[in-house]
Amino acid sequence: MRKPRIGITLLAAALFAAAATYAVPRAADAISGLDDPARVANGALDGAFDAMTARREIEAALAAQDTELAQSFVDLAGARHVAID
Repeated sequence: MRKPRIGITLLAAALFAAAATYAVPRAADAISGLDDPARVANGALDGAFDAMTARREIEAALAAQDTELAQSFVDLAGARHVAID
C-alpha cells in the first residue's frame, strides 16, 4: 500500500492560499471601481496620457480653434502632473 503524500497537498494548499491573498483584494478593488466613471477614466489615462499626447491634443484643439478644449487638456496635464511647454 502506498503512503499518502500529504506534503505535496499541503504545499499546493499553501500556494493557493498565497495566490488568493494576492488576487482577491485586487479583484474586489477592480470590480468595485467599475461603477465609478471618474475612476475608470483615470485608470485609462494612467498609461496613455503623457507630455507628447498632451502637446498633440492641445495643438490639434488650437488648430481647430477650440480654445476651451485646449485649456481642458492643459488643466488635465496639470492635474496629472504632466509637464508641458
